[in-house]
Amino acid sequence: MTTIGGGSDERREQGGWLVGLGLERDEDYIGEMKCLQCICLQGCQDLTCLPRSIVNLERLRFLDLSGAQVMTVPRDFGRLVNLVSLKGFPAYTDTAKSWCTVQELGPLHHLMHLTVRGPENISSSSMDTSANLAEKRCLRSLWLYCTSSHAYEQHRQEAHWRRIPRPTATLVSDSDEEMDIRGLHSASMATSSIVFPKLKKLVFYGMLQWKEWDWDVKLEAMRALESLQISRCRLSHLPPGLSGQTMALRVIKIEKAKDLISVENFCSVVELYLHSNSSLEKIANLSNLKKLRVSKCPKLQVLEEVKALSSIELKDHEMRTLPEYLQVLQLSRLQIDCNLKLLQSISRKDAALEWEKVSHIKQVEAYADGYEQNKFFFQQRAIY
Repeated sequence: MTTIGGGSDERREQGGWLVGLGLERDEDYIGEMKCLQCICLQGCQDLTCLPRSIVNLERLRFLDLSGAQVMTVPRDFGRLVNLVSLKGFPAYTDTAKSWCTVQELGPLHHLMHLTVRGPENISSSSMDTSANLAEKRCLRSLWLYCTSSHAYEQHRQEAHWRRIPRPTATLVSDSDEEMDIRGLHSASMATSSIVFPKLKKLVFYGMLQWKEWDWDVKLEAMRALESLQISRCRLSHLPPGLSGQTMALRVIKIEKAKDLISVENFCSVVELYLHSNSSLEKIANLSNLKKLRVSKCPKLQVLEEVKALSSIELKDHEMRTLPEYLQVLQLSRLQIDCNLKLLQSISRKDAALEWEKVSHIKQVEAYADGYEQNKFFFQQRAIY
């Protein structure tokens, strides 16, 4: 391992690793480490640029810039063709030179894990044609992480991310009024190709103005996808192509999608986590769903066609009554985190209404405001 400390000249080499700060002042030294395979700069907030000589590390396989303040990468970064994991890659456009950093992603065909930070800083055409995401057949996890503040996004109204994926590339506006990330299917690809055949994890985070996701069910894509996470957006529905094509999808996490109305027709999903989705009304036709966690989704009233469901965790300190759907579900376990008043209603078994909704469930565990001392526990005895 090699360590280059911000306040120390100590260096240790073992196994082709480099961890630490001070790269800008050790630029020549870094370029001479021809056998270096891994660089971790996670959390190096004083680091604002990568040394030019990093492009000489042709054996480099892992580069982690997560939490660093790197705003751009050197030209010819694409020479690092052996990279398989690239985290915290900055999306940046140099309008004076008609160049953007994602152009350097084009030649990196061996990437398996990619995190792009600040995709709102580039045009849709750059992501679509330059990054060549659709041609990265080894890609297994993709993170698109927006970094703009809410005020800045409201000013530009740029994060209208809709067509992921789509069968053909068409022209869309690249103005500041709209940004459309379309890059999962390039114009040169045959429509019979499976887009992202090895992608296993997909994360969307902080796309505050993303309202629509177009994906026709006939377009084959993401057949290996196992985990999907969507956080902080304005989607009202999930596209039919997502539920129709992702047959390996097992875990979905959705939080703060304030306009989302329903989650439906995911036959392979076994775990579903929902948090602060204020408009969510319906969960339906998840035939293999076994575990459900719902937190702060006050409008959720319909839960149907979930025959395999055995466990629910329900959390909402504003909830006044338990949802009616609990009465018809054949659960083995229910955990509730609610307010003290509702807890008291549940614990008084002779008080009827609330207890009737859950009395058939084998194990009921309820808390008030998350405190262990305010707890009710009930477990049915087995009958032989």
